[in-house]
This record gives sequence, C-alpha cells and structure tokens, in this order.
Amino acid sequence: CLFSGAVPVLSLGYKTVDQDYHIKKSAPGVVFSNNGISDSTTKYKGPTIGIGGSAQIGGGFGIYGNGAFGQMETSYTGVSRTDNAIYASSELGLTYRPDNWISLSLAYKIQTIDTKDGTTGYTDQNAVTDTTKGYILGANLIF
Repeated sequence: CLFSGAVPVLSLGYKTVDQDYHIKKSAPGVVFSNNGISDSTTKYKGPTIGIGGSAQIGGGFGIYGNGAFGQMETSYTGVSRTDNAIYASSELGLTYRPDNWISLSLAYKIQTIDTKDGTTGYTDQNAVTDTTKGYILGANLIF
C-alpha cells in the first residue's frame, strides 16, 4: 500500500473573523468631514463542521488535507442590520517528520466568506465574497 496509517478526521468548531477597515477619501478641491477618514469593523461568527485526513507516504513524509463549512452571522459597526455568510475552507499539504520531536508542513489554503443580504438572501452590490488564499509553512513540536 502506498499510504500507511491513514487517519480520517471529523471536526466541529466555532469560527470568528474580525475585519477592520480604515478608509481615507481624497479628491482635488473637495473637503470631507473628519478629513475623509472613517473606520469600521465587520464581524463574522458561527459554527463550523469539517472533514480531513492524513497519511504517511514513507521516509518521514506524509500528506494531509481538510475542508470546513459553516453558516455565519455578519454584523457591522454603526449598522443595526445583520447579514448571513457562508464560510468554506480547504487545505492540502505535505508533512515531513525528521525526528520524533518535530513535524514540518507546507500547504496551500483557500478560505472564502460569502456574505448574503440578510433581508433577501441574495448577494447584492453591498455584499461580497471575501477570499483569502496562500501557502502555509508550519512546525509542530511533539512532546
């Protein structure tokens, strides 16, 4: 068998995301109140469910992957309305364990938060999909 010691995982969790915005408006000849500066925060929170797995390839190397999904509530500073958002995340990576006390990993992760208007349930011009993606480098000490 190519993979030995395959380990499936089911997870339940709770995710919160705070996004802080600092905006400075400017235009030639235009005077803005507060010097055109405004600050705001968007907060997401809600339960998540996920699946994952890992397997050893051999020679200290392994692979792993996971995915998560959740329904989140969205709130904004200075606004009384709340919206709904769908959270999705996936990650795929390689691990290397050079010794019994350490494990190294390199992975690629994609996370999206798709905000829907709380009134209609549809994405409108004020609701958007936020995507975060990139490489993850990690080290875990084992003791």
